[in-house]
Amino acid sequence: LSPKYIKQEEGGGGAGDGPAFKVGEKVQAAYGGGETYYEAEVREVGDAGVKVFYIEDEEEEWLSPKYIKQEGGGAEKDDEANGGLESYELYEILGDSFNAKGDSAKACENYALGGEAAMSAGKMKKATELNMKAEG
Repeated sequence: LSPKYIKQEEGGGGAGDGPAFKVGEKVQAAYGGGETYYEAEVREVGDAGVKVFYIEDEEEEWLSPKYIKQEGGGAEKDDEANGGLESYELYEILGDSFNAKGDSAKACENYALGGEAAMSAGKMKKATELNMKAEG
C-alpha cells in the first residue's frame, strides 16, 4: 500500500489527505473492500494500511484506509422512528407473529425483508439468522 493512503498521528511520516486512524477507534469498515460497511475497531495502523477488528463476527483484516469510515460516517440507524427498534427487528417480530398465526408465506416474506435490513445495517450474523428463517 502506498504511503500516500496513510496519514500518521502527531508528525508520523505518512503523506496524503485521508483521515488519521487511532488504535481503539470505532469505525465502519468495508469487509474485504466490498460495498457494505460493518462496525469495527482499529487494531493497528501501519505502512500496510489499517488493521480492523469486526465487532460482530470477531474477525480481523488489513484494509486500505479508503475502505474505512470514521464513526458517524456509516450506515444510518432507523431506530428512533421505530420505537427504539431497528427495522430488521421489526420484520422479525412480524415474521414471528405471522408464523404463530400459521401464515408461513407472510412470515417468510418478513424474515427475508429483515435479513436484507440486517445486512444493510451491518449485522451479518442476524442477517444470516433471518435468511435461514425465511427459507424454512
